[in-house]
Amino acid sequence: MTSHDRTIVHSEWTGKEEVQEMNVYEEIRALARNAEPEVALARISELDSKGLATPNLLVLKSMCILQLDSDQGYSLDDAHTALLKALDIDNEYVDALIELGYFHLNVND
Repeated sequence: MTSHDRTIVHSEWTGKEEVQEMNVYEEIRALARNAEPEVALARISELDSKGLATPNLLVLKSMCILQLDSDQGYSLDDAHTALLKALDIDNEYVDALIELGYFHLNVND
């Protein structure tokens, strides 16, 4: 899968369902940047449950988890697992390697 996804949307203009091409990664990243990590995580989890999570989405998942309070259902282990899963998909994905390094430096130090 690429970071593009087809989404079916209901057009208020035509009253019909339409297929719309959108960049899912950019959509989710915008949610995370706009202080909506819970919404971003829900979208990533939806894609992950369909087997469509990409390494860049899994790194973003880890970063969103780290933004949340510990009482919101996610743990540091969840963030770590997302990074490891990204590397399982692509063991040379630089962003995942960097984030995993930061994670170990800040959490395990």
